[in-house]
Amino acid sequence: MLGISVMRWLGDISFGIYLLHIPTIDWVTKFVPSDAPQPVAFAVILVVTLIASTFLHKFLEKPERQAISDWGRRFT
Repeated sequence: MLGISVMRWLGDISFGIYLLHIPTIDWVTKFVPSDAPQPVAFAVILVVTLIASTFLHKFLEKPERQAISDWGRRFT
């Protein structure tokens, strides 16, 4: 089950999910009407968190990990 590509993707972005889920909840609750059904609010929060976490992983985490790895190779 852990080899499924969706599970690997979720593992890759899990740190971003951890960092961004609370700010996303705060942000979405400001824009989603308070009388919106709970499943709709949850779906919006989930989608926004997954998209933001994917961008964080792709454009910040991976390049920084590569830069640190390259920097470390200079000394070996």
